[in-house]
Amino acid sequence: MITLEQAKQHLRVLGSHEDQLIQVYITAALARFQQYTGRKLYASHAELAADTEMEGYTQVINDLIRSGCLLLIGHLYANRSEDAALPRAIEYCWQPYWVPMA
Repeated sequence: MITLEQAKQHLRVLGSHEDQLIQVYITAALARFQQYTGRKLYASHAELAADTEMEGYTQVINDLIRSGCLLLIGHLYANRSEDAALPRAIEYCWQPYWVPMA
């Protein structure tokens, strides 16, 4: 959904010595989107259609969701040892996909 190369380009990282760490941040950002919105995220419409066990609300990743994830990845990368507040822009990107709890 978000490739290592996309994240590294966003972070302006040229080498490969932090690839494993950046991949952890990618996974965390995608999981955080799903937790925040209450939606299961899919890479494509084909992947969504192929999921026979689909339950609840779903969403195919798009540029707005990807932008919020990249912002979160950048935040995690830049604030490794701090308890810094999350940028509000992440919420602005993801809020339209939020599903209110019933």
